[in-house]
Amino acid sequence: MLQVVIPTNTTFDTTMSGDFISIKSIQGQFQRKHYGTDFSELDAAIKRSLDEYFPSQYEKLSDRKKTNCNRYDIGTVAKVTIKGQHFYFLAVADVSKTGKPQNVTMENVTKALVGLWDFLAREGHTEPIAIPVIGTGRAGLKDGTLEDVVHETLFFFCL
Repeated sequence: MLQVVIPTNTTFDTTMSGDFISIKSIQGQFQRKHYGTDFSELDAAIKRSLDEYFPSQYEKLSDRKKTNCNRYDIGTVAKVTIKGQHFYFLAVADVSKTGKPQNVTMENVTKALVGLWDFLAREGHTEPIAIPVIGTGRAGLKDGTLEDVVHETLFFFCL
């Protein structure tokens, strides 16, 4: 079965109210397809994964009221399995308390890919993996092009 990478923010938020996570994003489409409008099961699965693989490796944010308060590093991965299919939520961007991506740079795209590769080497499976061109859509990459990200992604997966 195909493994899939889902780009997300460093607080691993799932709320779609107020377009925090857009239905047009890969994450938004995934959430609606697999969870409808109740993301409590997804939130619990992400939390279990983060607690297992990245315990206490986060910064507590004090400005969050309606979203998650724990900010993980770029490149942190939460593994969620649904009916035997593995999905890897990859932290690619910080996000403001209103859901606006921050710090989306080529340096952070590279850091995210390194984190993903490290995680897959330790905890991944043998099935093929699908990864989107991260950072270029809803995340709003500031200092690179689509071609830069494709090149960087291929570099990491062709080594």
